[in-house]
Amino acid sequence: MPETNRFPARRLAMDAVLIALYFALSFLSIRAWVIEVSVKTLPVILAALLFGPADGFLVGALGAFMEQLLSSYGLTPTTALWILPIAACGLMTGLCRRTLLQGWKRRLALFIVIGVVCSLLNTLAFYVDSKLFGYYTFELIVINGGWRLLKDAFVTPVLGFLAAELAKKLRKVGLAQ
Repeated sequence: MPETNRFPARRLAMDAVLIALYFALSFLSIRAWVIEVSVKTLPVILAALLFGPADGFLVGALGAFMEQLLSSYGLTPTTALWILPIAACGLMTGLCRRTLLQGWKRRLALFIVIGVVCSLLNTLAFYVDSKLFGYYTFELIVINGGWRLLKDAFVTPVLGFLAAELAKKLRKVGLAQ
């Protein structure tokens, strides 16, 4: 019997697996002060490429919420701001998914833009958090924000290309349309 609702069971199950994968990958990151290099964004980009912007947003938002809630950060007044960059990554990738599959030059440019936008949202979260809790310094926000910007402009396209290849393979074996 064909599924008629917007989120069929298989798709919801895949989203749940990708959320769990995001959460697991969040522990496998390299951190140097405020700069974090991680592959945890891969499941978010993959969900967006496979199923669209709603799934990318949900996997990003729920994965980041779980990471925030179950890590040492806990629930804070700025939790939503820390969730926003990764959820936006899923949303933007999903909105651009047809364009992202049209050629490597376009894919590279779009993933760089997505990485930069998400990095700026992350820096905004850092700024608001630091102002609320009183640990703001110019160096912390501006200089490290610049390093994060460069890192995200490089790491997001790498993960995007990897996710695009994974999406092709998953479609080929029938796990996604």
